[in-house]
Amino acid sequence: MNISFTFLKKINNWKKVGLIFKLTKNSYFSHTSVPTAYKLKKNIIRIFFSSRNKNNESNIFFIDYHLKKKKVLKKKTKLFLKPEQDGLFDDSGVTPSYIIKYRNIYRLYYVGWRSGSKTRMSLFAGLAESKNLKTFKKYGRCPILDRNSIDPFLTATLSILKEKKKFNMWYVSGDRWLKYKKQSYPKYNIKFCSSKDGIQWIRNNDVKINYLSNDEYAIARPSVIKIKNIYCMWYCYKKFSTEYKIGFAYSKNNSKWIRADKLVNFIGKKQNWENKMRCYPFIFLENKKIYMLYNGNKYGKSGIGLAYVEIDN
Repeated sequence: MNISFTFLKKINNWKKVGLIFKLTKNSYFSHTSVPTAYKLKKNIIRIFFSSRNKNNESNIFFIDYHLKKKKVLKKKTKLFLKPEQDGLFDDSGVTPSYIIKYRNIYRLYYVGWRSGSKTRMSLFAGLAESKNLKTFKKYGRCPILDRNSIDPFLTATLSILKEKKKFNMWYVSGDRWLKYKKQSYPKYNIKFCSSKDGIQWIRNNDVKINYLSNDEYAIARPSVIKIKNIYCMWYCYKKFSTEYKIGFAYSKNNSKWIRADKLVNFIGKKQNWENKMRCYPFIFLENKKIYMLYNGNKYGKSGIGLAYVEIDN
């Protein structure tokens, strides 16, 4: 199967709706990081995001957004998930990552944060479940992607596609910690694993998106969809010398992925809220369009943006 360069270029010409939501200046919380959407009904999505309190602890909130009317339906945010008790893997913060419905249960895969000692923090992927997308129950008290011989340092944001009877996951995995200007930084890329039930995952150190240079140290927040039987992934990446940018890769069969970051094009000038950084893309299909939720400057402190690409049937 040949993959058309024209097609790949077309699905990366993003028309910007612009900034769709940010918190007020007098809010007790800051940031609207890692937006994660679930379709409630036609044109209406629920957007989960992570926001920090005065102690820099992340909580998960949500808002509802109308794609056609291009507006937030209720501007008051609602708390969905908060940090757990001291000593657990998510006692310092929680960040949304991906949500899927399975057997009438909504599964929210999230990242749990814990303050560190020699390193600034530890983070691992966890799971919460809901029957109504309003209240939740955490699945146990441990991560679903805990440290092991494959991922000894960290696991984080992820994307899932259920194909036939198998769950396929692309996830962030740390391979070391680095020192830069007297600060510790995790170095991480994107790996693949699979599962029969979406809870117990088989990990084989299968790296899908790797670093392009020695200076690159962060490849984060994969978001994977299939378009015309082609695996397409958007993510963000950065070097010590640059802020996050949004990248793109594609694959015929999930065996070999090809990075094509330069194809990503946002039509129009950068707006002030996104003029230094674009990060944490979340991709979904609706109304014959590919939509992207993403964050701008300061890892989402400046708000949530929306862009789209029109596609053929």
